[in-house]
Amino acid sequence: MHLIRRRHQHAEQSRASGELRHPPGIVTARPWYLKYLPLKYVPGLKAFYEWLLNDLSQPVAAVPSGRPVGAAPRALEVGCATGSYLLKLRDAGWDVQGVEPGAGPVDVARAAGLNVHHGSLDSFDLNAGHFDLVAAWMVLEHVPDPRTTLRQMFDRLQPGGRLLLSVPNAGCWEPAFFGADWDTWDLPRHLHHITPKSIRRLLTECGFEHVNIQHQRTLLNVIGSLGVSMRRRRPGSRIGYWFWNYPNAPKLWLQLLLAPAAHLLAFLHQSGRLTISAIKGEENSDHATDNASVRKPAPSADTPDSPQPAPGFRLATEL
Repeated sequence: MHLIRRRHQHAEQSRASGELRHPPGIVTARPWYLKYLPLKYVPGLKAFYEWLLNDLSQPVAAVPSGRPVGAAPRALEVGCATGSYLLKLRDAGWDVQGVEPGAGPVDVARAAGLNVHHGSLDSFDLNAGHFDLVAAWMVLEHVPDPRTTLRQMFDRLQPGGRLLLSVPNAGCWEPAFFGADWDTWDLPRHLHHITPKSIRRLLTECGFEHVNIQHQRTLLNVIGSLGVSMRRRRPGSRIGYWFWNYPNAPKLWLQLLLAPAAHLLAFLHQSGRLTISAIKGEENSDHATDNASVRKPAPSADTPDSPQPAPGFRLATEL
């Protein structure tokens, strides 16, 4: 586990200094060999290439139709880092704001002209029903009380507004296969381990409707876990370090090479990361927050079996 924490500490230091301008796992550089691929000249090749690279990790929501001319829809990203996703939303026509606890990333985002609040969602004071979209990428597993956080997001959405979020998937094959070496246990940074059934139940309890869960087309957790395993056996291994650090610095050529396997696992609902969307229903807008219980429900027959780490590892709270 100390290997996982060290990698994330390095990422957090870069994030705090403003050096990490893009979230870990997002490929941003255009490799030289793309200049020589005939993407523009072979029918269907460009569309196939883009389909392979679409990992479903941070979809850019379309601007809602039927709005008055000049009235841009409002979007909020919780945990926006340096604002790379906010920039995509702004380019798509959204009026964007962000919330970020790290001072360094906030400075970088503001330098890019973004309206970013330094602090937590608790300290972000806005009238209820202000936003058409709230997004939170890989945030929910870090917060002390996911129910409270989801209710706060619910309150900030207009009726009919959309929630987009992503979480690691503790209900897939990865934790059972890698055991203690699973990259995404990440104690103590990850306070909760979430499964598709538990996130669906939680969102429903908080008043959201039309919950849609997509399995991301990515093997980042697998590569990182292989690195953890190799470094545990051979701490000085260079290839182990490369695999271990890969989720923070993915390579496009390897993403393309692994894309078929990533797409297959997503199709089989066995991806290690989930992207979820949900809607704030019109009927629930006044009552869902009051009805959502702060107390976690007792386990039921619908509650999935909890993933088990290797002996000697404690689980964070399982949702």
